[in-house]
Amino acid sequence: MSRDEAEIRREIADVAARVDAIYKAPEGDPDWDEYESLQDRLDALYDELDDIVPERKQRNEQSTTTNESLRLAELHNRLAEIADQQTAAIRAWNEQPTPDRLPAFEQTIERLHDEYERVHAEVLELTSKLTGETG
Repeated sequence: MSRDEAEIRREIADVAARVDAIYKAPEGDPDWDEYESLQDRLDALYDELDDIVPERKQRNEQSTTTNESLRLAELHNRLAEIADQQTAAIRAWNEQPTPDRLPAFEQTIERLHDEYERVHAEVLELTSKLTGETG
């Protein structure tokens, strides 16, 4: 069973503290055999940590990709919502195209158009990031 990174780092800190205590022992000669043994243990722990870190990085990258894919789906849904709102605004305008309603209609369409452009730009950027394509 594989240990997690936090557990290994805790043991490294514990062993390093013991090594440091032996090295700084004020009374008599330090126990160099124990010191060497602990140093070897530290080396083994660092090797174990080096083996785990790439696995953790890979899991983090997979999680990031999943989160970005979910974000992309949310953005596509938002684009559809904006398009629906534009259609509803146009239908409402077509039912009552009066001069007094024109400024509000134009503001609504402009706001929706601006939001659509912003969301679409984010979709393009995220798609490029996920696919590795540029352009």
